[in-house]
Amino acid sequence: MYCVRIMYPNLPGSKFNYEHYFAVHLPLGLGLLKKHFGVAPVRVEADTKPYSAPGVPHPYHMINSLYFKTKDEADAFVRLFAVEEAARLLKEDWPKYTSADPAVQLAEVLDCNPATGQPN
Repeated sequence: MYCVRIMYPNLPGSKFNYEHYFAVHLPLGLGLLKKHFGVAPVRVEADTKPYSAPGVPHPYHMINSLYFKTKDEADAFVRLFAVEEAARLLKEDWPKYTSADPAVQLAEVLDCNPATGQPN
């Protein structure tokens, strides 16, 4: 399985509007991915409202994780930004929910044994 993690940095003075993200931006991105590449994630997770130890700032407002069956499906997320319509619509919407550009990480996901930590 492969995962695309979109990490929204918690920079000084930055903001994040969860309501807009879940009501507008995430459905927009998922719809464009399906429209242009026929791809949909098998699972979507959102790490919201992070907290840290007292006095330790958290690095992100939110981390959104999209899981795909294959590497090619995960790579379609990156290719989406080469599609003019998708890039324009997504970039136009960013300022409506965040003031900081996200970072993206793509990776293979391994299930590990919780007792040993070894990959299954």
